[in-house]
Amino acid sequence: MAYPYGASNQRVRQATAEAGFQLAACTLAGINHPQRDRLVLCRTEILSGDHRRVFSQKLEGNWDWYRWRQQDPART
Repeated sequence: MAYPYGASNQRVRQATAEAGFQLAACTLAGINHPQRDRLVLCRTEILSGDHRRVFSQKLEGNWDWYRWRQQDPART
């Protein structure tokens, strides 16, 4: 499941779970750690023009600077 415009809160996540979804993505940039709520997964944009170094950095979470400017929907 991908939330429209990334919008979710506890009520929306509850409805998502009741609908049978086990995974859902928001628009928060970042990598997902094992303890991350599976109904509010982060995303990292991978582009076809990314060089190997940039691709590796993104996989390691080194391009997650944008997440500091976003509110984490898992906390609402």
